[in-house]
Amino acid sequence: MAKVNTELYIWVIDLLIKRPKTFAEIRKEYTKRSDYEIGRDLQEKTFYNWRNKISALFKVEIEYRNGKYCITNPEKVYSNKALQWLIQSMTVSDLVSKSKDLSNRILLEEVPSSRDYLQPLIEAMKDNRMVKMQYHRFGGTTYEFEAEPLCLKVNNRRWYVLCRLPQGKPNMLDYPEYAYIGNLRIYALDRIDSLEILDQHFEYPEDFDPEEFFKNHYGVCIAYNQPLQHVVLAVSKQQRDYIDSLPLHHSQKRIEDYEEYSIYELEIHPTIDFIRALMSFGADIQVLEPAYLRAILFNEACYLRDMYEEKQS
Repeated sequence: MAKVNTELYIWVIDLLIKRPKTFAEIRKEYTKRSDYEIGRDLQEKTFYNWRNKISALFKVEIEYRNGKYCITNPEKVYSNKALQWLIQSMTVSDLVSKSKDLSNRILLEEVPSSRDYLQPLIEAMKDNRMVKMQYHRFGGTTYEFEAEPLCLKVNNRRWYVLCRLPQGKPNMLDYPEYAYIGNLRIYALDRIDSLEILDQHFEYPEDFDPEEFFKNHYGVCIAYNQPLQHVVLAVSKQQRDYIDSLPLHHSQKRIEDYEEYSIYELEIHPTIDFIRALMSFGADIQVLEPAYLRAILFNEACYLRDMYEEKQS
């Protein structure tokens, strides 16, 4: 039921962000959605409860003005990337469900890690409740611990949760996945074996901003122990339009153009996630600066060359 309600709240936000609507219009749109048909019309009391839930969950305020319901702080919708992603995902899902005769012609990427533990973690985060996880590292140890889930992030078809581990329990800090400073850790949902929402609440840190936390990184690997780097790339003419339309990083700037390539600069912590992304472009992206990053890509290229030459001999 919680999952359905959450989808309903997102549906209401998407409906009203387009334009204000009377309650009769909202009820009419609701009855069109067979997924939510419960054998009776939408009641105003029910909608009133939805408005309160939407305010509590997403900080989006819905008020009744001039005979219509409207969102009075639309900037909360447009600035919330997670909410935008949820709206887009729901829109795609609705389009696919309404086009069942085209289902084999609409191909979507599966995100397996969202199946079992995404919803419980969202529920825990809503109430700032701790969770108990049993977690295994690929090729490593399985262990159990309690944690405070702070935020969720999807990257390369995997969901991750950033947790704060309670202080004074060093045994839990001995198993970092992608270590940050202090007691913050990132865990992949597809490596969780079991998860229980605990009755114990925690105080969400007021000075913590998830978007700011990941701002200068690519992906989920965190490296605040390394200085921010000025990275300069040469991108082939075949690929420059691709990374213009889907930038590698928000700091990306195209600064020079030549016939065969363009020069880009970024300000980023070049972690292994970023290095793998660069490698995926092959010879279409060349690192010019910094020298140590260029050396890493050079060594990786040499390793690949040697590996393939060895297999051919």
